[in-house]
Amino acid sequence: MIRPLCRPPRPEPMAAKNFRMNRIGELFELKTFPEKKGGKKPCPRSGHRCVADKKGLYVFGGYNPNLDTLKRHYDDCDFEALDIIIPLFNELWEFNFASCCWRKMKTSGPMPTEVASMAMLLVGSTIVVYGGTGFPFGFTSSNKIYTLNLRSLKWKKHVTEEEYSPIRTYGSAICVNKENLYVYGGTTGWSYTSNVDCYNMDSLSWSSVYDSSIDWPPGYIQPHDYVQSPKPRYRHEMVSDREHLYILGGGRATVAFELETIYILNLQSKSWERRQSIKDKKHGYPGRRRCFGCCQLSDNVYISGGLNELMMFDDIWRLSLTDLQWTKFNAKLLFPTYFHAAAVTPSGCMFIHGGVKTLTGDKRSLKLSKIWLVVPNLLELCWEKILYYIPSICRIPESQLMQLGLPQHIISRLKFI
Repeated sequence: MIRPLCRPPRPEPMAAKNFRMNRIGELFELKTFPEKKGGKKPCPRSGHRCVADKKGLYVFGGYNPNLDTLKRHYDDCDFEALDIIIPLFNELWEFNFASCCWRKMKTSGPMPTEVASMAMLLVGSTIVVYGGTGFPFGFTSSNKIYTLNLRSLKWKKHVTEEEYSPIRTYGSAICVNKENLYVYGGTTGWSYTSNVDCYNMDSLSWSSVYDSSIDWPPGYIQPHDYVQSPKPRYRHEMVSDREHLYILGGGRATVAFELETIYILNLQSKSWERRQSIKDKKHGYPGRRRCFGCCQLSDNVYISGGLNELMMFDDIWRLSLTDLQWTKFNAKLLFPTYFHAAAVTPSGCMFIHGGVKTLTGDKRSLKLSKIWLVVPNLLELCWEKILYYIPSICRIPESQLMQLGLPQHIISRLKFI
């Protein structure tokens, strides 16, 4: 008789199995960071944007017209001494994941002044900002691109001498595909657009990808199989799978568009397609909305919150770009909100910050929450446990951390940029 080299594994006890499943389930619960008394933090705001890397969250811009809130936040100091343009915030904040502390970043160079409802994303270690509006909304809209290198903390304004450039808008959406930055939609404050424009980051030049005015020429009847571009809109979102652009939601001042049908632009043929998405078997489709949070992680898109003319939302949904399947998360936001900012880390943790808390638009939030969208890898799980059990790790000398065996790329996460 041949004996086995090792014993077969014992069946996992039910209690241990339930504990393990509960611990995994906790990852997908929304967790809100407590407000530290006396610590510096961004003022409650809306219309801002944020991006994230593996060590921190970067929050830029925003709007708050409530002077009482501003006075309380800034301790009734002289507003003329502040580095903000009331009621806009032309400032950049960093939230360090390890220390759970905020820091207002000191940058140089020409910073954007149109800092409400601009579009923003992170490319490598560079923040890209497009469009936006000053105050009053629409009077100082932008079609400029600004970049900020997170290593040098220096802003750069991209100036082109091309005859063609997009119209000045805010509430547009952008995404990067290879060397191209695509811009879709937005509003001037009086009219809305459905144009698609492209900025080539190698040649530093603009080109028109799709002019939506061709969809509505006077007296012309389109062929029956012709797919018009999406209705002009703002505060929508746009994602890409390298070959297509996907337009999600959005709306106008008094209307929001549905998410059941997805408009897709083929970048090669420059033609539009309308595709029906697949509803969640239990919860159906997400409600019509604009001004929601949106993050892309690989081939999945995650939306949160938003509003339409009837209600605000506190839900979180995932859309698979491979089959356009919607899936609703069990977790919810801390409260219904819109005009908030959302970003996802490379490892798959989504952060949600700020936003408007009432349909009347008179209350804004400074809350910061996070939720894991996927099961993190072992490195991230271990790092979270270290931060949990050693909350003062940021005050430990680097030499001691290295003696404990922490690698340099992990230790670097403890520092602000």
